[in-house]
Amino acid sequence: MKKMKSFRLYVPGPPPAPERVVSDFSVGEKAAFAETFKPLLERYRTRIRIGWAVGLVSVACVVLNAVLGLFWLEGFTGFAFGFLVIVTLIYLGKLPNCPGCGNQPHHPPNQFCPECGSRALQRAGSTRHAHCRQCGLAIQSRKGRHHKIRHCTHCGLHLDEHGL
Repeated sequence: MKKMKSFRLYVPGPPPAPERVVSDFSVGEKAAFAETFKPLLERYRTRIRIGWAVGLVSVACVVLNAVLGLFWLEGFTGFAFGFLVIVTLIYLGKLPNCPGCGNQPHHPPNQFCPECGSRALQRAGSTRHAHCRQCGLAIQSRKGRHHKIRHCTHCGLHLDEHGL
């Protein structure tokens, strides 16, 4: 009798540890990283704005159809709404990777606080969220992100003053 392989749910492992952290980078390297990250960040912000605009237009189409009662337009509006939502989700994409370590800066916090960039991040326990001992930021992982990402959580590199 053949043994069947057990079903294993794919759970991605932790991201690779960075080779260098913020204290290992020279001032020139930090400036070069900032210059390479700036156009990626602008493209990301433009995509977010376009995504919001497309989403608002699609909701406006549905509301106008409901208010005006154009039943002959109902099928087209439903199709257009679905199409615009799918295009928006595809178009938004993901955050750009950190230029210093190549990891996603918003993945679960590793060593560095995403707000202040200090290495005083205390990991989450079974009853509490991860939090920074320096700035007091509590990082919730279940209900969305409620903080700005100004520094990479893996290498501590400063990414943006306004935050992602």
